[in-house]
Amino acid sequence: MKFLKPYILPIILFSLVFVACDNEIKFNGTEATTKMVMNSLLSPDSVVKVQLTKSLFFLKDDSKFETIDNALVKLFVNNQFTENLQFTTSGIYVGSYIPKPGDKIKITASNREFSEVSGETEIPEINPILSVDTTSIIMAEYPIPGNYDPVKNRSDTIGKSVTRQLNFIVYFQDRKDIANYYRIKVKLRHYFADGNYYDDLYSFHSDDLVFSSTDEGSITGESSISQYHEFSDDSFNGKKYGLKFSLYSTENDYFPGKDPFQQDGNGVSTYAPIKQEVHISLQSISESYYMYIKTRTVDNSGDYFSEPVQIFNNVANGIGFVGSYSPSNHVLELPVKYIVGYGGPD
Repeated sequence: MKFLKPYILPIILFSLVFVACDNEIKFNGTEATTKMVMNSLLSPDSVVKVQLTKSLFFLKDDSKFETIDNALVKLFVNNQFTENLQFTTSGIYVGSYIPKPGDKIKITASNREFSEVSGETEIPEINPILSVDTTSIIMAEYPIPGNYDPVKNRSDTIGKSVTRQLNFIVYFQDRKDIANYYRIKVKLRHYFADGNYYDDLYSFHSDDLVFSSTDEGSITGESSISQYHEFSDDSFNGKKYGLKFSLYSTENDYFPGKDPFQQDGNGVSTYAPIKQEVHISLQSISESYYMYIKTRTVDNSGDYFSEPVQIFNNVANGIGFVGSYSPSNHVLELPVKYIVGYGGPD
């Protein structure tokens, strides 16, 4: 009798596993009934807007949602009918009413194909930013090399590059006796000599305790902290709180006459901004918005032992999400020589 050599058996088993993985498993169940999907995010910054689409079976291409363009969409404010929202394009309906903090908003929608669906939210009160403290720490310095000089067999140093950690503490007063939910956004605004500007939205670095995961992480060790930086007041209910985060920048200081980007006699670069600002937005968000973000951003794709996550839904008789937020904004000027980057240290 011949026996398999020790290294042959693992190869055969490995091959069988991959052959098995290639088998197509057909879905033998029934497709769920198509439902109306209503999505709306409201704030005191703009008029009421809602988008309506049709739900898709999970095995179909989710990039081809069919919009609903023939619905009757009604807006109720504090239990009073206010207006019919008007269809614009791509399933989007817009009204003229601008919500106010404390408003209880209800939106209903129906047409000949679908019975009435509805979603409700209360516009949160604004929790204003009281102050922002800033500090700057030099993390590293490096020489900036110029053009290579074959005679000297080296490159001249034309300046130095400085890496800085820009630390921010945002102070605000949490309201007492109620559960409060927040989200913080940070963007950098660049102004140019021609009067134009553009914004960069930054996923900043923070080790603040409010962003810490409440579990032990997934089986693969991945972090479950959301990229949207939402948090609750569980750890500081009713107290003044200082929320900490950091940005990282590179500052290039060139020696006089050595800046390769200088375009005029005054040493100003045509491509460099003439002014930079850090825009901090502390959003007081509804519980529905908080729950939607928490479930929307959970990714179990790397954890093979986890259960599927059901996205938060607060639309009665349909699918979707109606939420709200009220922002408090703070602006700080940043030196134009700081080139702000993403993330933080490894």
